[in-house]
Amino acid sequence: MTEQFNVAGSTGEPFWYDLPGVDETTGDYQIDFYPIPNAVWTININMMKRQAELATDSTETAVPSYPIMLRALYSAIVERGEDGGLMSAEAYRDFKQSLGDAIAIDTQRISLGLMDWYVT
Repeated sequence: MTEQFNVAGSTGEPFWYDLPGVDETTGDYQIDFYPIPNAVWTININMMKRQAELATDSTETAVPSYPIMLRALYSAIVERGEDGGLMSAEAYRDFKQSLGDAIAIDTQRISLGLMDWYVT
């Protein structure tokens, strides 16, 4: 695609695309199309939107909260010691299982064309 884009200057309906990098100032992906669009075209791109930084108490997560809570519990146990008999290894196992379940659910949703999280 890069060779075609650099050599051939043809225009028309875009058929191929390339992601050459990320804009350093905005963090947005750069996308090249080939042939170079000769008109206004509707182009649908499936991408994952990154989670906003958890900067304040009011920031909401776009992912399931349960794996996050289990990871926080594991970190607290490691730092402070056992919590009612729950060992750090058990807490970490629970976290990994919960995270694996969330990833499996997400993978299935993506294969079905559903790109948004629905937390219940």
